[in-house]
Amino acid sequence: MNIKQKLTWAFAAIACVPVILVAVLVVLNLREGAVTSFLDSSGARSARSTMA
Repeated sequence: MNIKQKLTWAFAAIACVPVILVAVLVVLNLREGAVTSFLDSSGARSARSTMA
């Protein structure tokens, strides 16, 4: 591999890290919101006992 390929791969890796990090945070936030909404909209006791 020459230096151009190494720099290209390094740039691609550095560019992908924030995108992946933001995607993970968005998914976790949406999941938490969905669980909260589910617990609020259904019977809280039965939902919590089912999820545990």
